[in-house]
Amino acid sequence: MQSNAAFKVRGIETHTRHMWEWDYVKRMIDFAGENDLNTLVFHQNDLLDQILCPESYLPKKMMKNKFPVYQFVNENNCNYIRKVAQTAAEKGINFYLEIKELWYRTYLLTTYPNLLEDGAICPNNDFWAGYLKAKLTALYEKIPEISGLIVSFATKESRLSVVNSRCQCEKCRQIPADDWFKKIIKNMYDSTKAAGKQLVIRDFAWSPRDLDNVVNAVETSPEDVIISLKNTPHDYYPNFPDNPRIGNVGNHTQWIEYDVWGQFYGWGVFPCVLLEDIKKRMQYALGKGAAGFIARTDWEGISEGTALDSLNKLNLYAAARLSKDIDTDFEDIYGEWLSHPVSTSFGASDVPSYRGVGEDEHEVGIDKLRSILQETWPVIEHGIFVRGFVFHFCCVFPEDLYTAWWMMEENQSLGDWAPEKESELKMTPENVRKIIEEKEWALKKVKELYHRLREDNNEMRLNPEFYKELLKTFRMFVVYIEGFYYTAKACVLTKYFTENSGEEHKKAAQNAVKDLVDYTVRLKEMNLRTKVHHYVFMLLDHTRLESLINDLNAKIV
Repeated sequence: MQSNAAFKVRGIETHTRHMWEWDYVKRMIDFAGENDLNTLVFHQNDLLDQILCPESYLPKKMMKNKFPVYQFVNENNCNYIRKVAQTAAEKGINFYLEIKELWYRTYLLTTYPNLLEDGAICPNNDFWAGYLKAKLTALYEKIPEISGLIVSFATKESRLSVVNSRCQCEKCRQIPADDWFKKIIKNMYDSTKAAGKQLVIRDFAWSPRDLDNVVNAVETSPEDVIISLKNTPHDYYPNFPDNPRIGNVGNHTQWIEYDVWGQFYGWGVFPCVLLEDIKKRMQYALGKGAAGFIARTDWEGISEGTALDSLNKLNLYAAARLSKDIDTDFEDIYGEWLSHPVSTSFGASDVPSYRGVGEDEHEVGIDKLRSILQETWPVIEHGIFVRGFVFHFCCVFPEDLYTAWWMMEENQSLGDWAPEKESELKMTPENVRKIIEEKEWALKKVKELYHRLREDNNEMRLNPEFYKELLKTFRMFVVYIEGFYYTAKACVLTKYFTENSGEEHKKAAQNAVKDLVDYTVRLKEMNLRTKVHHYVFMLLDHTRLESLINDLNAKIV
């Protein structure tokens, strides 16, 4: 390892069913080995419940008699995960399972029906302490090769947690959330420590209060508990501020998580190159004492998408190289990416089948290509966000006006973490103008990028097939940003009319919706559903816009 290595822990994470496909996992392990990554993470909320049943609570004989299919599935999955763990260990790669707790499968309630009282399950029921300990004990016995466990329990995505519980019992009313967090950490730590494994607690939380509660709970736990923090608070938004708890975790080792694929910036279908942001976030984290960096390559919501098979693989190469040497030249990262198999989501296959350049064409016009790709994030930022707020629904068009504002103001609120930005969503004439101008700029810019790529006529000497796919990708990138231009304009002008009324404002909203209708008709006529991969169609789904149009028309009365 070089003396200027940035992070001791350098990891790659999968968060989809790709983890159950051995050929794909082998590609991940090979990539890790080739790029000096030393950690592999499998992230699935119910992963423990997919691979084991603690026999002290769910006896094998009972499971065979009552739930034989589950029993076989668990045994199959456990053997598979152990193969992954052993293979990673042979390559010198640490292997972690990442889960959300508390979690259970429905057969647990069938076996213990008293867990359900008055229509709710109590997270403070003493049952869970024993059950969780039994699960972890069984895990470390069945798969001794794993390095440890990464756990979230402060998110609404857990099956059961104090942050999403409907229980109104006396305990739930009186016990503070951070006390519950501390109890869960101690339970998991004792079992993990006894097995000689590493416990990592994630900060994943939806509000500043929950974030502080979980991190404060970690601060009071033994110092060998690691904390894993998203680089931005709540989720992976490149335009959000740095996570305020990075460097503010007491004496605990910190890992930083970063999404290189694009859950919130185009799913890798449309390029969004973030080399500058990756380096900036790494430098910030290193300055705050972070020791680990984990690159997430996909998201559970989209079954086939992955950074390994998209243009955003460039971000993955950047994460790998910069996490080892923060001073790595960007041109070297581009060169490494292009010298390996590449693909776009508009090719015949998701899986890369040819190099970005020919075997004898390494001296390509990297500066030309880089000058185009480095401007893709500003297009996404100003195209599908609204002044920094998450206007889109995980990159797809909103289906109604409520959803758009719910995403921006509540579900994925930038205002929670940057209160000074909240006023930018108020429907004033000035804000409306700035929002529309932002979308006009993004559409103009993406058209310019497509034009520059097309006019180059591959003088940059890419693999000819790759160049053709790039052209197709940027042509559809224009269509995507155009959709958000019309969508945002129609939503904002309708929202402004609902708050201010007036015939002039009504007419402006009606004209904007008409433009959106015209765009939607053109999009529908492209008949994309059977021509592209299903997740590409999801980003360009005309039926979402038809729902939005109906909703907006109902409001313009």
